[in-house]
Amino acid sequence: MQDATRADTGVKVAILGLDGLDWYLVEEAFSEGRLPNLARLVENGTRGDLRSIRPPKSPVVWTSIATGMLPSEHGIRHFVVRRDGRNVPVTGNLREVPALWNIAESARFTVAFVNWYVTWPAEPVPGLMISDRADFDGLDRRVYPETLTASVDSVRAAVDLRSDRGIARFTRVGGDFDEWRSARWGQVRRALGILDDVVRHDLVTLESTRLALRSGQPSLTALYFRGTDNTQHLFWKYRLAQGRGPGLASWIYDDLEPSDARLLGAVIERYYDFIDELVGETLGMLEPDTAILVLSDHGFLTNNERSRWYHPNRLLAAAGLCVLRSAEGGAADSSASVVLDPGPPTINPIRVLRPGGRAGNPTDALVLARAALGKVHLDSGAPVFEALSIESDGTGPFLTAVFAPILEGSSAFLDGTEIPLAEFTVPEGHSGDHRMNGLLIASGGPFRRGAQLEGARAVDVAPTVLHLLGAPAALDMEGVVLTDLVDPAWLKEHPVSYVPSYGRRETSGEVIATDADDEIRRELEALGYIR
Repeated sequence: MQDATRADTGVKVAILGLDGLDWYLVEEAFSEGRLPNLARLVENGTRGDLRSIRPPKSPVVWTSIATGMLPSEHGIRHFVVRRDGRNVPVTGNLREVPALWNIAESARFTVAFVNWYVTWPAEPVPGLMISDRADFDGLDRRVYPETLTASVDSVRAAVDLRSDRGIARFTRVGGDFDEWRSARWGQVRRALGILDDVVRHDLVTLESTRLALRSGQPSLTALYFRGTDNTQHLFWKYRLAQGRGPGLASWIYDDLEPSDARLLGAVIERYYDFIDELVGETLGMLEPDTAILVLSDHGFLTNNERSRWYHPNRLLAAAGLCVLRSAEGGAADSSASVVLDPGPPTINPIRVLRPGGRAGNPTDALVLARAALGKVHLDSGAPVFEALSIESDGTGPFLTAVFAPILEGSSAFLDGTEIPLAEFTVPEGHSGDHRMNGLLIASGGPFRRGAQLEGARAVDVAPTVLHLLGAPAALDMEGVVLTDLVDPAWLKEHPVSYVPSYGRRETSGEVIATDADDEIRRELEALGYIR
């Protein structure tokens, strides 16, 4: 790697990555007197849009932010890499160029990176790295130095005991939240589960940052919070119904339950408030004159849900063939059922039904189920199932039930019994999606006050950070130093310098498969990033 002589500017930099934070929602919150910590940063600094990478996929963009390079150069192009016919979550060893934490060694500055996207396996750095997989058990190299692993695990355990760990406060459900949640299925159940996960994950990031800074603040601190992205993917339609009325939301999204819109319509706003609290706590950990960059990799917009969830156990129960478990979102009691779908509800319309503990003769039970499901029809008279066939494999006979591609109306009927469509099929729930522009707030240190920046791009962040630290930018970086961010007098005293390149990284070319991959894939599928 190119040796880079650093002229110490006395500036320390902190990057706060807030995935998917959208200027429109931030401005709306400012007008309501909310988000005081972000508002104070804007008031005392410079603001602007941050142009993303197309398409704006988070691991791609955050890697461009950390390297100053486009994906064609840095090599991270998606959430996953295909290997042996499977999607394997992308790993940091595939990155082909140095990131800021690599450049730090040759430029002689120190770093602390916490939960930055695509940083596992953690690399040796002049400082520390708590990787984006530090919250997984059983993985090596989650943290550098590895001697810090036990302390990070203590942080994780402590977060689970926090009083602010729960998610009821993000909703309007009230005191019976646990009972209400236990009865949900499909997209609402899944969305609440992800909300639970990201609250915990963002708190782990906050407390890991506190751990990272307990011995002093390095030259560059960087951390990443993901919850604003995940909540907007899954709760956007409820916010739309709250703000624009149920008519427009129902026109865009089928089967929008008014009660869900009322109870879940505030989740996104309340998560923005929560993330502002975390920003405030983080600022309190930093030295007062730190140059702070708040970034988001993209904004958000309305997304028409394209797929649906399917849950045949509800129909089997109506036919008297299946017993549902109480408070488990429609999961079947295998021992008490004649026929059941043993899998969880998914967006796959092809369902495999198996005989249950009360089946007697397995094939006869499946014949009964085929006859019952074959009679289920919509208001229009159209059948709910496109195909029903009994087959067999190594574990015995099963019934393949294929839902019809179009299910319109409000109800289905079985022998005169009305069954609401929402009992067995609902939209997938990805009602918000990425738009190109993220945001940039630069406050403190040598940053200008009260200014508006135009034309900033994700790739411009790395060279700008290097300049703030007194290190040269690289001429082969796609990004440029954002000189309009800083006070002209400071810029005159610290002119931009360059080296030709910081070189390339040696990569194995092979993504690293781990035992954590199934869990990561489930999260990515739930958010609509992969199928």
